[in-house]
Amino acid sequence: MGRFNIKSIIESPILNLINVKRYSGFTLVKDESVSDHVWGMITLALELIPEINEVLKDENKCIDVKSIIYRVAIHDIDESITCDIPRPMKYYTPEFRDMIEQVTSSMLKTEFPDDLVHDILTAKDNTLDGEVISILDLMQAGIKMRNEIKLGNQFMRTEVPNVISALEDLSLHNLKNYSESAYAFIQEVLAAYIMELRSV
Repeated sequence: MGRFNIKSIIESPILNLINVKRYSGFTLVKDESVSDHVWGMITLALELIPEINEVLKDENKCIDVKSIIYRVAIHDIDESITCDIPRPMKYYTPEFRDMIEQVTSSMLKTEFPDDLVHDILTAKDNTLDGEVISILDLMQAGIKMRNEIKLGNQFMRTEVPNVISALEDLSLHNLKNYSESAYAFIQEVLAAYIMELRSV
């Protein structure tokens, strides 16, 4: 069997994403694991990317949904080791964010091959696909918050403005450079989405 090791598969740290809870410091009506979050992003990708590609078809362009889903699937694998670091802490200062990234990179390299570590760390990079991942990530977070509020969790209302602000701050310059029509479509989608979040 060579170097194959069944334990490396059945005991992979990636499996821990089922156990890592999101929204540390908040009481949720319905807990959400990182794997729940990933699946939520995948479903959004399967809904949204074909709509974007419909807009792009007249320009003979498209966004590769399989590439997006791969990025979604791996973008939070680091949390299988670091667990979920609350957003206000993670982004407290650029310097602190850099330190977290250095520690995360070092920890990932002890568990995973270099090519996977690279893909994890660049899943939300400054590319067209990276911008799409950022959109899906924030949209899924907003959906979770909306659902929590509808279930009676009024504490989650304090977090909704953070998602709205982050969505409004997305520059999406790669998408705009790729296609003005797709950029306009996404702006329309995000405006409707933000309006829905504000109405909860």
